[in-house]
Amino acid sequence: MDEPTRPPDRTNRALVVVLAVIAAIVLVALAVIMFRGGPTELDPASPEGVVQQYSEAVIDGDEPAGMEMLSKRLVTNCAKMGIWTGNGIRVTLLSSAQRETSATVSVLIRISYGGDPFGPSESESRQSFELVKEQGEWKIDKAPFELALCEGLYS
Repeated sequence: MDEPTRPPDRTNRALVVVLAVIAAIVLVALAVIMFRGGPTELDPASPEGVVQQYSEAVIDGDEPAGMEMLSKRLVTNCAKMGIWTGNGIRVTLLSSAQRETSATVSVLIRISYGGDPFGPSESESRQSFELVKEQGEWKIDKAPFELALCEGLYS
């Protein structure tokens, strides 16, 4: 004797719909995380953009790129220090003041060191870059010690 076939259970359909909605939410969340943008790229011809590019070059260990952004005075007298970035360094733009031939860009530098039993150690300081205009381009004339490529670059 064959058992009569029963219509599909409504609870099974509801479960499938709920699982599909959850899967869709998870996929959307993953897409947002994976495709969110990085830091805003500043105008590379502006003092802020030069500081951003220089900081990225130093943090990435690209000494030649960083040297290209230094003033002639510094390049001529550069006693290279080597690059130190610690375990993690983050530079955040705070403000800038631009004059005709010079500019000051203030940043917040946060450095993370190795962890200890209470979590990672961090230091944070407000620093400034001094820039000069040479042949129509902004060049770094002073930088914070944490991002200095040459002795004499920092004050």
